[in-house]
Amino acid sequence: MSDVELAEKRVSWAELFFDLVYVLAVTEVSSLLQEHHTWGGVLRALVVFVPIYWSWVGTSIIANTRDVSSASSRIGIFGVGLAGMFMALAVPDAYGDRGWLLGCAYMGARLVLARLLFTVRHARRCGPRRRSSICRHRRSCADACETCGSSRGTSPSGSGCC
Repeated sequence: MSDVELAEKRVSWAELFFDLVYVLAVTEVSSLLQEHHTWGGVLRALVVFVPIYWSWVGTSIIANTRDVSSASSRIGIFGVGLAGMFMALAVPDAYGDRGWLLGCAYMGARLVLARLLFTVRHARRCGPRRRSSICRHRRSCADACETCGSSRGTSPSGSGCC
């Protein structure tokens, strides 16, 4: 192993709730598949399953590779979970009157995921010391580096401003 040991990461209640919502969505897709036992039914179920799967995968990647312990990250996870709930509700009639709900919910989930990714990456670039004091009040890490007096992206103490 390496010299640096990875800290154990615990699953939050928001992530557990999120997973339960997606269990419901996959159950709805399997119900759709149960109604149509043809290759066309498989294709229709797959078309509905793929957006649900990718919104789950996106959130799982962010939750597993980034620190999502802040309140805004948890709210984002709940937002993606809400979009997943809307997608699950849209599945039974996805090829009818609720197709727009599935598409809008998927787009909403992707927008929230993009916001989570940007926010977490922005906070990560600023470093742990600067994130709490400067980056929350500045528009970019470049402003934070100017504030801490660094032109090369590190603070005078070498803590890594940007």
